[in-house]
Amino acid sequence: MVRLSRYILPLLCAFCLAPYAAAHSLKLFVQESHDRLSGHVYFSGGIPAQQALVALHNDDGQVLMQVSADQQGRFELPRSANSATWVIANSQDGHIVKWPLQAVETAKPAAEAMPGTTDAQALERIVRDAVAKEVAPLKLALQQQQDRAKLSDLLGGVGIIFGLAGVYLWWRSRQ
Repeated sequence: MVRLSRYILPLLCAFCLAPYAAAHSLKLFVQESHDRLSGHVYFSGGIPAQQALVALHNDDGQVLMQVSADQQGRFELPRSANSATWVIANSQDGHIVKWPLQAVETAKPAAEAMPGTTDAQALERIVRDAVAKEVAPLKLALQQQQDRAKLSDLLGGVGIIFGLAGVYLWWRSRQ
Protein backbone atom coordinates (compact mmCIF):
# COMPACT_ATOMS: atom_id res chain seq x y z
CA MET A 1 0.00 0.00 0.00
CA VAL A 2 2.70 2.47 0.98
CA ARG A 3 4.73 1.38 -2.01
CA LEU A 4 1.83 2.10 -4.37
CA SER A 5 1.21 5.59 -2.96
CA ARG A 6 4.93 6.30 -3.23
CA TYR A 7 4.61 5.99 -7.02
CA ILE A 8 1.14 7.44 -7.48
CA LEU A 9 1.77 10.75 -5.69
CA PRO A 10 4.74 11.81 -7.92
CA LEU A 11 2.80 10.64 -10.97
CA LEU A 12 -0.21 12.76 -9.97
CA CYS A 13 2.05 15.77 -9.30
CA ALA A 14 3.68 15.40 -12.71
CA PHE A 15 0.26 15.08 -14.34
CA CYS A 16 -1.03 18.22 -12.61
CA LEU A 17 2.03 20.28 -13.46
CA ALA A 18 2.29 19.20 -17.12
CA PRO A 19 0.14 22.08 -18.47
CA TYR A 20 2.52 24.56 -16.87
CA ALA A 21 5.51 23.15 -18.76
CA ALA A 22 4.62 25.56 -21.58
CA ALA A 23 4.70 28.52 -19.20
CA HIS A 24 7.87 29.75 -20.87
CA SER A 25 7.00 28.81 -24.43
CA LEU A 26 8.24 30.99 -27.27
CA LYS A 27 5.74 33.22 -29.08
CA LEU A 28 6.10 34.99 -32.42
CA PHE A 29 4.19 37.92 -33.89
CA VAL A 30 4.84 38.96 -37.50
CA GLN A 31 3.50 42.06 -39.22
CA GLU A 32 3.48 41.57 -42.98
CA SER A 33 3.61 44.24 -45.67
CA HIS A 34 4.42 43.98 -49.36
CA ASP A 35 8.12 44.83 -48.93
CA ARG A 36 9.07 43.90 -45.36
CA LEU A 37 8.31 41.71 -42.36
CA SER A 38 8.60 43.07 -38.87
CA GLY A 39 7.68 41.50 -35.60
CA HIS A 40 8.29 40.57 -32.04
CA VAL A 41 9.63 37.37 -30.44
CA TYR A 42 8.75 36.82 -26.80
CA PHE A 43 8.14 34.23 -24.12
CA SER A 44 4.80 33.74 -22.38
CA GLY A 45 4.11 36.70 -20.15
CA GLY A 46 5.61 39.15 -22.65
CA ILE A 47 9.29 38.64 -21.76
CA PRO A 48 11.35 39.52 -24.88
CA ALA A 49 13.39 36.74 -26.46
CA GLN A 50 16.63 38.69 -26.74
CA GLN A 51 18.96 37.67 -29.56
CA ALA A 52 16.57 34.99 -30.83
CA LEU A 53 17.37 33.90 -34.38
CA VAL A 54 14.55 34.74 -36.80
CA ALA A 55 14.75 33.15 -40.23
CA LEU A 56 12.77 33.30 -43.45
CA HIS A 57 12.19 29.79 -44.87
CA ASN A 58 10.68 28.40 -48.05
CA ASP A 59 8.55 25.25 -48.35
CA ASP A 60 11.65 23.09 -48.78
CA GLY A 61 13.00 24.27 -45.41
CA GLN A 62 15.83 26.30 -46.91
CA VAL A 63 16.83 29.42 -45.00
CA LEU A 64 16.47 32.43 -47.28
CA MET A 65 17.53 35.06 -44.74
CA GLN A 66 18.26 35.19 -41.02
CA VAL A 67 18.51 37.99 -38.45
CA SER A 68 18.75 38.25 -34.66
CA ALA A 69 16.10 39.91 -32.55
CA ASP A 70 17.18 43.00 -30.59
CA GLN A 71 17.03 43.46 -26.80
CA GLN A 72 13.26 44.07 -26.94
CA GLY A 73 12.70 40.96 -29.09
CA ARG A 74 11.95 43.01 -32.23
CA PHE A 75 13.17 42.12 -35.70
CA GLU A 76 12.77 43.26 -39.29
CA LEU A 77 13.34 41.34 -42.51
CA PRO A 78 13.00 42.45 -46.11
CA ARG A 79 10.20 40.57 -47.81
CA SER A 80 11.55 38.26 -50.48
CA ALA A 81 9.63 36.88 -53.44
CA ASN A 82 6.74 34.47 -53.02
CA SER A 83 9.18 31.66 -52.27
CA ALA A 84 9.23 32.57 -48.55
CA THR A 85 6.41 30.79 -46.73
CA TRP A 86 7.49 30.65 -43.07
CA VAL A 87 9.11 32.84 -40.45
CA ILE A 88 10.77 30.62 -37.86
CA ALA A 89 12.14 31.93 -34.57
CA ASN A 90 14.66 29.97 -32.49
CA SER A 91 15.59 31.13 -28.99
CA GLN A 92 18.70 28.89 -29.15
CA ASP A 93 17.73 27.05 -25.97
CA GLY A 94 15.29 24.56 -27.46
CA HIS A 95 12.30 26.80 -28.14
CA ILE A 96 11.19 27.13 -31.77
CA VAL A 97 8.04 28.73 -33.18
CA LYS A 98 6.74 29.06 -36.76
CA TRP A 99 4.57 31.74 -38.39
CA PRO A 100 3.02 31.04 -41.82
CA LEU A 101 3.24 33.87 -44.34
CA GLN A 102 0.53 34.94 -46.73
CA ALA A 103 1.34 35.11 -50.41
CA VAL A 104 1.89 38.64 -51.70
CA GLU A 105 1.53 40.06 -55.15
CA THR A 106 4.78 40.89 -56.87
CA ALA A 107 3.58 44.16 -58.34
CA LYS A 108 5.78 47.22 -57.99
CA PRO A 109 5.41 49.18 -54.74
CA ALA A 110 3.30 52.33 -54.89
CA ALA A 111 6.40 54.53 -54.69
CA GLU A 112 7.55 53.09 -58.02
CA ALA A 113 4.23 53.69 -59.77
CA MET A 114 4.22 56.17 -62.60
CA PRO A 115 4.64 59.71 -61.24
CA GLY A 116 1.46 61.73 -61.13
CA THR A 117 -0.83 58.72 -61.49
CA THR A 118 -2.40 56.56 -58.85
CA ASP A 119 -3.99 53.37 -60.01
CA ALA A 120 -6.42 51.42 -57.84
CA GLN A 121 -3.91 48.70 -56.91
CA ALA A 122 -1.29 51.21 -55.78
CA LEU A 123 -3.86 53.09 -53.71
CA GLU A 124 -5.13 49.87 -52.21
CA ARG A 125 -1.58 48.84 -51.28
CA ILE A 126 -0.90 52.24 -49.67
CA VAL A 127 -4.09 52.03 -47.60
CA ARG A 128 -3.45 48.39 -46.65
CA ASP A 129 0.09 49.17 -45.46
CA ALA A 130 -1.05 52.25 -43.51
CA VAL A 131 -3.85 50.36 -41.77
CA ALA A 132 -1.58 47.37 -41.05
CA LYS A 133 1.01 49.68 -39.52
CA GLU A 134 -1.56 51.25 -37.21
CA VAL A 135 -3.25 47.97 -36.25
CA ALA A 136 -0.03 45.98 -35.61
CA PRO A 137 0.48 47.18 -32.01
CA LEU A 138 -3.14 46.29 -31.21
CA LYS A 139 -2.72 42.80 -32.65
CA LEU A 140 0.48 42.28 -30.64
CA ALA A 141 -1.16 43.49 -27.42
CA LEU A 142 -4.16 41.23 -28.00
CA GLN A 143 -1.95 38.21 -28.68
CA GLN A 144 0.12 38.88 -25.54
CA GLN A 145 -3.05 39.33 -23.46
CA GLN A 146 -4.40 35.99 -24.68
CA ASP A 147 -1.11 34.30 -23.74
CA ARG A 148 -1.28 35.39 -20.10
CA ALA A 149 -2.73 33.15 -17.42
CA LYS A 150 -6.18 34.24 -16.38
CA LEU A 151 -7.97 33.97 -13.03
CA SER A 152 -10.13 31.19 -14.45
CA ASP A 153 -6.96 29.23 -15.33
CA LEU A 154 -5.68 29.66 -11.78
CA LEU A 155 -9.00 28.65 -10.21
CA GLY A 156 -9.24 25.68 -12.54
CA GLY A 157 -5.79 24.50 -11.43
CA VAL A 158 -6.71 24.87 -7.76
CA GLY A 159 -9.95 22.97 -8.42
CA ILE A 160 -8.04 20.13 -10.03
CA ILE A 161 -5.69 19.94 -7.05
CA PHE A 162 -8.58 19.84 -4.55
CA GLY A 163 -10.40 17.28 -6.70
CA LEU A 164 -7.39 14.99 -6.90
CA ALA A 165 -6.78 15.41 -3.17
CA GLY A 166 -10.41 14.46 -2.55
CA VAL A 167 -10.12 11.35 -4.72
CA TYR A 168 -6.92 10.38 -2.91
CA LEU A 169 -8.48 10.88 0.53
CA TRP A 170 -11.58 8.93 -0.50
CA TRP A 171 -9.40 6.11 -1.82
CA ARG A 172 -7.37 6.09 1.44
CA SER A 173 -10.56 5.97 3.56
CA ARG A 174 -11.84 2.94 1.62
CA GLN A 175 -8.82 0.90 2.65
